[in-house]
Amino acid sequence: KFLLACTPSGKVTFVSHLFGGRTSDKQITHRSGFLEKIRPGDVIFTDRGFPVKDLVVKINATLVLSASTRRNVTA
Repeated sequence: KFLLACTPSGKVTFVSHLFGGRTSDKQITHRSGFLEKIRPGDVIFTDRGFPVKDLVVKINATLVLSASTRRNVTA
């Protein structure tokens, strides 16, 4: 598993090193160095299943949860 961050336009801004499959998303976020890239006032978009609110709030950044991606999806 790894952590990937990108801008709203799709530019990749962060790629973590690889972690074992049992490593939680929160552990990866904390141990990857990503949090050191966030500045107060930054806005971080994530899906609802990504439990990092407490980590982002400590930096005085804003966490925005995306709407469910399962709604309005056609196969």
